[in-house]
Amino acid sequence: MQRAEKGIPVPVEKFDLDGNPYIGVFLNANDKVLLIPERLSDNAAESIEKALNVEVLYFYPGTRLLGSLLAMNNAGILFSEYIRDSVSDEFLREVEERGMRVGFLEDKLTALGNNILLNNKKALLHPGYGRRSIKFIEDTLDVETAVGTIAGIKVTGSVGVVTDKGLLVHPKLTSREEEALEEFFCLSPVKVTVNFGSPFVGAAVVANNRGALVGSKSTGIEMGKVEDGLNIL
Repeated sequence: MQRAEKGIPVPVEKFDLDGNPYIGVFLNANDKVLLIPERLSDNAAESIEKALNVEVLYFYPGTRLLGSLLAMNNAGILFSEYIRDSVSDEFLREVEERGMRVGFLEDKLTALGNNILLNNKKALLHPGYGRRSIKFIEDTLDVETAVGTIAGIKVTGSVGVVTDKGLLVHPKLTSREEEALEEFFCLSPVKVTVNFGSPFVGAAVVANNRGALVGSKSTGIEMGKVEDGLNIL
């Protein structure tokens, strides 16, 4: 893991978890909290706080895959119903104290972080979600929804990252998809790779409206495109 010089804010920071640069699989953030599945060293926590400027909450519901399995924005957190018994009452209270709703979605598409690309206003969903699930997602996360693909891929959260200020996408986004995304999110999609050429940007970037963590294998050029694409200043 590379760290910023102490005391200097860095809006885009390289990061890995136990040597794994695909941090978007394990971490989940909004403008209030960052959820992590394991305790961090003081230096690692400091790096996160410099980039995202949020409180770090430890949360382990029997899995480390918090980025892949949970969908979260400032309004709420959406879990799959199948992990309900692993979510403690104490954690639910902590979330609710921060003004966030909690929902448990009963659907065969359980990897919510992979299947939902969202910010605080909109969510692009895997086309496999049915009407009942879509309504539940809208109500829990207080978002307008659409279904679609990115580069022909249905797991939109794996191949995109969106905040209220910017949108990063798989480099093989089609022109038709680009037009649909720009109209829906009211943001211009920026095609990027991370971790030295990986197109799975959602698996390697954790972002909010203040900054971003990027997989530690990412190049300087890739980090610059992430910063520009998310309009992080």
